[in-house]
Amino acid sequence: MSKSRNRNLAELIDGTGAGASSLAVYATKENLPTTGLTSGDQAYVSNTSRFYISNGSGWYNVALVNATPALTISPTGEIVLSTDGSTTTITLTGTDSDNAVAGLTFSVESDGSFNGFATLSQDSSVFTITPRSEDSATTTSSTLTFKASDGISFGSDTRVLSLQFSVQYSRYTSMLLVADSDGTDTQVDASSTGTTLTEVGSVPSTPFTPYHPGGYSVYFDGTGDWLTVANGSEQMVPEAGDFTVEFWFYTTNASTRMDPYSSYTSTTGFGIILNYSSGGTVTTYKGNTLTNQSSGGQFSSYTWNHLAVSRSGTTTKIFINGTAIHTNASDSTDYSGTSTLYIGAAGNQSNPYTGYLTDVRFVKGTAVYTSNFTAPTKRLTAIANTKLLACHLSYFADGSTDNNTITLAGNTRVYRFGPYDYEPYTVAGHGGSIDFNNDVNNSYRLDGIAAYGTNDFTLEFWFWAETTSSNVTLFDARPTNGNGAYITIAHNSSDGIGLYANTGWRIQSNVLKPNVWTHIALSRVSGTSTFYVNGKSIGTYSDSINYIAGSSRPLVGRNGYGATSQVDGFYSDLRSVKGSAVYTTNFTPPTSPLTDVTNTEVLTFTNKNSMYTSAHFDGPTILSSGVSASTGQRKFTTTDSFYFNGSNSYLQVSDVLTTFGTRDFTIEAWVYMNSVTGSRNIYDGRGSGTQNIPTLYVSSSTLYYYTAGSNRITGGSLSADTWYHIAVARTGTSTKMFVNGTQVGSTYSDSTNYIRDSVARSAYWGNYAGNLGGDYIGYMQNMRITWGFCRYTGNFTAPTAGFDG
Repeated sequence: MSKSRNRNLAELIDGTGAGASSLAVYATKENLPTTGLTSGDQAYVSNTSRFYISNGSGWYNVALVNATPALTISPTGEIVLSTDGSTTTITLTGTDSDNAVAGLTFSVESDGSFNGFATLSQDSSVFTITPRSEDSATTTSSTLTFKASDGISFGSDTRVLSLQFSVQYSRYTSMLLVADSDGTDTQVDASSTGTTLTEVGSVPSTPFTPYHPGGYSVYFDGTGDWLTVANGSEQMVPEAGDFTVEFWFYTTNASTRMDPYSSYTSTTGFGIILNYSSGGTVTTYKGNTLTNQSSGGQFSSYTWNHLAVSRSGTTTKIFINGTAIHTNASDSTDYSGTSTLYIGAAGNQSNPYTGYLTDVRFVKGTAVYTSNFTAPTKRLTAIANTKLLACHLSYFADGSTDNNTITLAGNTRVYRFGPYDYEPYTVAGHGGSIDFNNDVNNSYRLDGIAAYGTNDFTLEFWFWAETTSSNVTLFDARPTNGNGAYITIAHNSSDGIGLYANTGWRIQSNVLKPNVWTHIALSRVSGTSTFYVNGKSIGTYSDSINYIAGSSRPLVGRNGYGATSQVDGFYSDLRSVKGSAVYTTNFTPPTSPLTDVTNTEVLTFTNKNSMYTSAHFDGPTILSSGVSASTGQRKFTTTDSFYFNGSNSYLQVSDVLTTFGTRDFTIEAWVYMNSVTGSRNIYDGRGSGTQNIPTLYVSSSTLYYYTAGSNRITGGSLSADTWYHIAVARTGTSTKMFVNGTQVGSTYSDSTNYIRDSVARSAYWGNYAGNLGGDYIGYMQNMRITWGFCRYTGNFTAPTAGFDG
């Protein structure tokens, strides 16, 4: 029944419509009169909401007067299910003007794909979703239609649910370029307030984020780099009991002794040596005494290895990648000692480790591994008896419940690099950042925020410093004339971070390090302000200041009172909440993008770019000339394509990992060329140098693979205005080129050491080194570089979907 018809019937019922004089209202249909009827008499029965007309001898039900129930669904928006099997609850709330809420019933319908990734149970208006495991899920998304019914009409709404597991081999992907024609690279306020944001200069956004799905590892350069953890109560050593020490390592040096984990004096403590006597040896020690030692050849450089040392009773085993390489059945060594634990060097600061470490876990009192096992495929967690879990976050912190303080030495840094496959990066799920490049002309203006008055508030953001060698202003809310009560956050050249409020420095601490994400938060509760770094208070002060903010303030990225103290680094997820405090005590920093909580006055600084790479060690900068995100031609509609206009057009990707060395690699892309005449460059990894770096190009419609000064593989003929999947892949010393999954040309016997010279280089898509000609005209999509892994060793079926990782 139409809404207009419902309104007319309602008018008749309440006496406001035409013909209302002949309408009678009865409680039940049994009350309808059976005598004295006249043709055309009208009646409304209230307990069934039905409308009747008489023919003079009886009654005919001609309509049901009923309003459609209203339905709301919580949570709102797309619902992403947990990959760890945790359930998700969806709650429906229905309202109906005709019936009590208790009279409503609720139901759900699927688009047919739901059972492929989850199961559902219902308790009245509450639906519980249980995701399937990775080995049993067959689909990744579904649309559910929820309904509320009063027995007659339905109110309905839909929700999209998704479940995305890790992408196979994504851990090897060093670059995956993404185009999004909706991206504008203009930051907005994602809160409901609509604060005006003004970009000054050029501050591009990037997918570089503290929440990257691949997680992080820690890099040690072998010169004064290490982490330390206090061990005053012997909590970091096994003593005489059961224990497990484990971590993943990726070393660039397998020829000298390195001690990645060590609590040491000459007679006490526990330590691990890599490569003590010959390549690939693992050794444990107490003081100067070796207690366990494997044979040589147990691990290689330039690859991830999982190492575990585990003792149960008197049996100690050393495992590499889940396989026992040493067993000692009579090890009752007492590894007692209170010396500081070093990660990345021996306990006396010698034998430094070179390479990456991640998921360093010490479990005291439990032998986690007693027989061969499958090396972990997901991030380690703080299981029972875990005393330390380190080198896994975008910042330095202990993930165990002991919450030990981790102290940095040297230029130890974090990288987005690890041994695990990961789920696809999305802007909504993982956020991004904005990149300041040490230019005093660049800043962001957030008009009007930080005028907190005397209210409670929280100001927070993530910051990544490229360097701490100079004084920098991170946030400056001072009025234009420099007078009044305001907040300034700055760091100095001694790794210090400070809070300046009103007329003086309130809190200062040397806790800010370069090349690592740092979560910074200032929170005031009932007259006391606390300054948090990575969730831990570094100081408080009595704060009844009436904070104001002048026009065109605050500024982010440089000093607001004179163009100085510019930032060289990244900001992510800046949020200001006025009227309440988000943090009232120490907390775990956010693990996913912040949301618009109550009293949020601004929420900003994420990835808004139209061109970016979703997978890379360290979020490279992409510079473009004559390239745009496009929907004009797309091989797959899950993302957009890159359009090269052919007039010195190119994508320049800085710091990209094309230094493959002698390792396996894969370079691939979908290409659609509007012209194959002349010389058309697809990919050039040389920068402006002539070193041995791969190059893919087309000359007079013929595809070539060029490196080390010559064409090495000559492929088939390509046509204009046609999509092709192009791939070059090396395994061992064999390099092959493929078009649409079929090998073209001969196999190149390839022992080339793909390294760069000492000059920093960029890789280029669509041109020779950016300005040397070979302009590509047309579209590219799904440009991916895989480092350390050959995806294609023989003919294959060309990809049938876009790449996720």
